[in-house]
Amino acid sequence: MKQTLLLALACLVLPAQTQDPAADPLEKAYRSLSQKKYLEAIEAFHLAVKAAPDRASIRKDLGYAYLKVGETESARELFEQALALDSGDQQAALEAAFLSHETGREARALELLEKVKRFGDPQAGKTAEEAWARIDGELRRAIERWTEAVAQDPSKRAARLELARNLEKHRQPARAAEQYLAAWRLPPRRDETLLELARARHDAGDAEGAVGAWLVASRSPDTRMAERARARLPSRHPYSSEFRRALELDPNQTGLRRDLVFLWLVLGDEDEAVRQLEILVGQDPNDMLAAAQLGLLYVGRHQPARARPLLEKVAKGPDPELARRARQALQTLETRLRPGHREAMPHKRLGEKSLALSYLRDALREFRIAHEIDPHDPETALQLGIINNILRDDREAVRYFALASRSPDETIAAPARRGYRNLAPQFERFQTRMWSMPLYSTRFHDAFLYGQLKTEIRLGDFPLRPYLSLRLVGDWRRSSPGPSPQLLSESSLIGALGLRTPTWAGLTLWAEAGEAASYLRRRPPGVPRLAPDYRGGISWAGFRGASLGGEAAGLFAEANVDAVYLSRFRHNVLAYWQVRPGIRLPRARVQLLWNAHATFDRRREDWANFVEYGPGIRFRVPGVSPPLDLTVSALRGLYLLGRPPYYDLRIGFWYAR
Repeated sequence: MKQTLLLALACLVLPAQTQDPAADPLEKAYRSLSQKKYLEAIEAFHLAVKAAPDRASIRKDLGYAYLKVGETESARELFEQALALDSGDQQAALEAAFLSHETGREARALELLEKVKRFGDPQAGKTAEEAWARIDGELRRAIERWTEAVAQDPSKRAARLELARNLEKHRQPARAAEQYLAAWRLPPRRDETLLELARARHDAGDAEGAVGAWLVASRSPDTRMAERARARLPSRHPYSSEFRRALELDPNQTGLRRDLVFLWLVLGDEDEAVRQLEILVGQDPNDMLAAAQLGLLYVGRHQPARARPLLEKVAKGPDPELARRARQALQTLETRLRPGHREAMPHKRLGEKSLALSYLRDALREFRIAHEIDPHDPETALQLGIINNILRDDREAVRYFALASRSPDETIAAPARRGYRNLAPQFERFQTRMWSMPLYSTRFHDAFLYGQLKTEIRLGDFPLRPYLSLRLVGDWRRSSPGPSPQLLSESSLIGALGLRTPTWAGLTLWAEAGEAASYLRRRPPGVPRLAPDYRGGISWAGFRGASLGGEAAGLFAEANVDAVYLSRFRHNVLAYWQVRPGIRLPRARVQLLWNAHATFDRRREDWANFVEYGPGIRFRVPGVSPPLDLTVSALRGLYLLGRPPYYDLRIGFWYAR
């Protein structure tokens, strides 16, 4: 039974194994050939090649079909393919050799004929030997003829090119490269000669010389020529030896020389980089980029006499960025030549190490010593400003920031100016601040505006800060709808004199006395045009984490606690408690937050005792300075003394300067 099953399986498998996949297209191809329908035969042979790609005989037959229609190049390629599949096929080798000769590839023809001469059968070897002798003789006579022409007139480009091409065909690429190089150097230069030079060098085994020629050709103004050269360049970055071979061909290729400078800098060989830059500046004194690079290298190599004239020239040049860098380098030179600079450096280094380890007192001591030795060093002044600010000695910090802000180096002056602007106002005699907070509430279907303009007066070391204040509190609708309308805001301008304590750990005490002026034409009963206004309280604010104005993303939490006495609200005291934890999103000035608010009062008014909670989003409006922040919150509110709960979508802005 087992033998029967195996026999049946063999009967099923054998026909599939013995069937020729190229049989049908071959039958059609040979039939078309017999009928002299050569194009149909070629199409059928292509199908046969796809069906049996490893059969050399099909490619040979396709090559003969191409010869029938005069496609010599295509026929040569197919015989080469057949020879690659079957290296012992002498007939394919002979056909490929003859067709190579016909298509101007004499070097390949001689190579193939020489192999058949050595390893072929007697008949094929005799045919190959006769053909080889004929082709070799033709080339030798051409080489002699063109050699004589070059000897008679060495400046004749055409003669050198013909000699080089015949030498290539005769498999003498090194001698051909010499003639291509001589032809390239004859004016006017032609970039196509570079491609021929590169090819001859490559065939002669001079890989560096070939890449050098392709590098020069890749900078050709002829786009087609440059593309052909770039296609032949290796995928890696060229080596320094290849750049040198390119510059031997064309020393005036400033772009290539600049690339070589960059390579030497990457490899850490400043001597070679300086040497090449000196050549560049000598070739083109108006090359500001090369002059700037060379000047900066001279600065790093402590050669101020060489660096100064180059940098001064660049600093007056048309490129603003190069000019800025040149001015910074000149400042570095001045710093190094400044008396006391060298003696101050050890103390600066110790200060930097102490600061990195957060030993602030040690860092402050070392930087102070460095500043006493070298008082004109803006970098030391900047570090002293930063450390004093961290240690909460803002008066000293402002003094050092002012010194550092005069530096011509923007990397020092910019943070110094920023520190000065942030700290100096607290020491000014008069300080004026303004804040505004417009918002819209869907609960009241009304827009509200709260704002204050305040000017503080600093009286030396007096512990309290007197100030003048003008507040605006109002809304759009002015009263709630219904049979018993209620005021939704004070609708007043409030001018006052006040006192406050300096802020300590986020805590501030304040009090003010003034007059409130209602701006309503029709005031509700009992609301006077003018009324005295006394208010005061205690305020605390805290923040931790990723701020909206910073660059870092992450978690944050902010809190505000206020208790306010208001004389015009029946001498009431209101307490506000607001907490907002959330996350600052990466790559965007956006915060997602959670609102948790609570409000209470001393008189137990039903409208003044409630809690609110809900999500919100806050983002900084781009293009506005000082910053403008927009907050959108969806809140659920619960009254604590009998009023019904509510929902509120609140949209508000915050702006201060």
